[in-house]
Amino acid sequence: MARNFTPVADDMYRFTVGSGPEAEFFKSIARQGHAGLRAGQTQQGVYVFAPSGEFLASDISVSPDRIMTLLRRGLDRWKELPRGRRLMKPAPAADPPGRERAEKHHPKDGLVLRVFTRDRGDANRRSYGDRTDPWNTDMAWFTADEMREFVPARGRREIPAHLVRRLARVHLLDFVRGLPLSPFQDGSVERASMQADVVEVKAGVVSMRLTGESRAVEAGRGIETRMLGRATWDPEKSRFTSFELVATGTRWGPARGAGDNDGPGGIGYVLKLAGDAPHDRVAPWFFGAYGWRR
Repeated sequence: MARNFTPVADDMYRFTVGSGPEAEFFKSIARQGHAGLRAGQTQQGVYVFAPSGEFLASDISVSPDRIMTLLRRGLDRWKELPRGRRLMKPAPAADPPGRERAEKHHPKDGLVLRVFTRDRGDANRRSYGDRTDPWNTDMAWFTADEMREFVPARGRREIPAHLVRRLARVHLLDFVRGLPLSPFQDGSVERASMQADVVEVKAGVVSMRLTGESRAVEAGRGIETRMLGRATWDPEKSRFTSFELVATGTRWGPARGAGDNDGPGGIGYVLKLAGDAPHDRVAPWFFGAYGWRR
């Protein structure tokens, strides 16, 4: 079965609310799918389609058997499809006009962190489907100039407030079981501070300790954390050779909208250096809240 398909994964949300050639292509397929682009219903799922855009099959499930059935159905329809309707004509440009992807802004010379989150402690620990200890991941980006703001010139540096506030607004969210409806607004951040202290300078490499705290409250939901981390900075290469930040605290209120309220509980995050594989260059979920696009 694998030889008959090219697997593709992408963020359907920006396609359903956005515009441009990629969004229009997805919408043309999703209209024929299991959710039909109906308002208030997620368009997530697995879609089988020809390179021409001809819809073949779709479903939403985490059951391997059910997805295998879907693939077989799509493959059968592909075999029935006239050869002239299998490919798009003319072939689209590799980067068609109007195509705007957040990945174009990937700060390859900056600081790119992978963010992990999960519930912590036993109080109000949640499950998700057949997952008894769910976790989730996102990316956090900082430009080269922003990255250097984390490095103490001498013994201690107060990280600029706008960078820590962005972390609290956009990344310290309750996304353990899925994407929240929105990040926090800047005015909802009550506390956001971080300090970097030099611990050691050895062979020109600076080792530092990171400490901080955050609190954001909005529309009945909130996250409060304390942060602790460590990092090493190579001034000759002008980059971090290691970076690990842990944030732990309390979550409360609805994570993903009305009805998703499990009361207060513990939550934890780990932010660490990302690699350079394609999946490490995926944009942050709420990249639009960064304010980088002008």
